[in-house]
Amino acid sequence: MANLFDNFDFQLLDTPEFREDSVREELVVPLVKALGYSASPPYRIIRSKKLKHPFVYFGTVKKDITIIPDYLFERDGQYAWILDAKAPNENIDTGKNVEQAYSYAMHRDVRVPLYGLCNGRKLKVFHVTQEQPVIDVALRNIKGDWQKVLAILGCKSVWPNGLRPGFQPDFGLALSKAGFAVDGEGKKYFQIFVSLPILMATKVEDDLYPKCSSWVCFV
Repeated sequence: MANLFDNFDFQLLDTPEFREDSVREELVVPLVKALGYSASPPYRIIRSKKLKHPFVYFGTVKKDITIIPDYLFERDGQYAWILDAKAPNENIDTGKNVEQAYSYAMHRDVRVPLYGLCNGRKLKVFHVTQEQPVIDVALRNIKGDWQKVLAILGCKSVWPNGLRPGFQPDFGLALSKAGFAVDGEGKKYFQIFVSLPILMATKVEDDLYPKCSSWVCFV
């Protein structure tokens, strides 16, 4: 796919008329087709799937809230990853857009290991169990990283879920990805651990030390 975006003028990204819908049509659509997905099974694109928000009560009043990822990708009947398109001026490195995409990936009706964002300038893909992105590539240079992108996101990819057998996702990392961790920019940390004695700690390998505690209190 060496010529995927060779004919696209990336200077258009700096014009005010080139917004999120243009990113979808001009850049995301050819990208996902090149990855082998279409509207039909077995490698299917599900566009704008409505998901029920897990928090639907405001006081005693129930509200119907939906969240909608732009693209949900399916391989052989199983959800594989999600992708959200953003306008060229949107931040897809950190912040609310990345947290929003993470919430789609972790939604109880989706539960995929990979979530990505594309603002026309670059493609950025994260794994739910890793802090650093697994893909961070400028679209104008994507042909140089195409084999890596194809291996991770392609329709025939066998990218693993990344969790060691018997281990659960890192709770602190999950809080950070969801936007609850303190980062020096005013975000508040809503989880407080009270009276948390460590009963046992063991070494599995370097930098991996499971700890067993008696109980955890969330405030």
